[in-house]
Amino acid sequence: TTVILLQTGLFVSVLVGYVQFAPVITSPVSGALCNSSGWPSVFYFHGGITLVLFSAYALFYRNTPRKHPFVGDAESSKIDRGKSIVDKHTLRRIPYRAILSTPTIWAIWIGSLGNFAAVELMFLYNPVYMKKVLKMTTAQVGLAAAIPPLFQYLVKLACGAASDRIKFVSEVLKFRAFNTFAFVGCGACFTALAIIDAETPLVNLLLLLVGAGILGGSTGGFYKAAPALSKQFSHFTTGCFSIVISAAMVAIPFIVDGLAPDATQDEWHSVFGIIAGVLFATNLIFCVLIRGEPCVWTTDEWIRDNFMKGEEDKNTIKEEEKDKETTTENNNVIIKNED
Repeated sequence: TTVILLQTGLFVSVLVGYVQFAPVITSPVSGALCNSSGWPSVFYFHGGITLVLFSAYALFYRNTPRKHPFVGDAESSKIDRGKSIVDKHTLRRIPYRAILSTPTIWAIWIGSLGNFAAVELMFLYNPVYMKKVLKMTTAQVGLAAAIPPLFQYLVKLACGAASDRIKFVSEVLKFRAFNTFAFVGCGACFTALAIIDAETPLVNLLLLLVGAGILGGSTGGFYKAAPALSKQFSHFTTGCFSIVISAAMVAIPFIVDGLAPDATQDEWHSVFGIIAGVLFATNLIFCVLIRGEPCVWTTDEWIRDNFMKGEEDKNTIKEEEKDKETTTENNNVIIKNED
């Protein structure tokens, strides 16, 4: 358990870094293509890149490390170290009721809601804010919009590695510390943006940059807590992040378009203030409900008591039926021999 908790931070940081790394490439490239060849070229370029990346995924992906041709026995054993060993049939039986009744898991999902609300606001509407409020050109917006996600990506990697190396405090304290650093820091920057005017565009850009970067510290918070606490069922826990992202993508446009229809500085004050409040509230809930040990339904004992016991009973019944059939056949043979 300790090994798993101490080695997931950097891995999770790299795994979820696509959210920040992609805009670093797409924003400046899209701006350049839009100026030189028009909007259609932006879609052709990204469509081609998507096909290449998906082909690479289909070629290299394997469901387990042991089946991958590039993973040796020594590396595979290190990956499996400390993990619960369950058969495929049992692994497919996800304990939905136990997961959904665990406050710690809800703390992770609520934390992800605050994170993705801020991420969607920054990455979807930063270019709009820069263009209409800060009066930047299209080329300037393309370059400036790539800086915050790049900074956030680097902070993610640094905080993920730091959360693995810090060993003098408990895991639950690290979860709370990194999540608070990310959410409260970003919320403070949004609060400042909700107060200052657009007459100082460099200050506004700096606050956007710092806010986006600090939010990358969440990899040591709810991001790391998800696989560390749900272990072999993390595919369900982290998979629900997609639902939260989708919900944020639906909600944020309604908030921005409803509060800032004319994209003025005063209207954006309200937008930044609301998202700052969401960050503060979700972080508070996360810190109160989060725990530092894997959930009970990830243990071998719980799985055996709740899943395997039924299977063992079925196997026992099948064996008894088989024994009865064998006994019947033997009796029939004896009767025939006597006749």
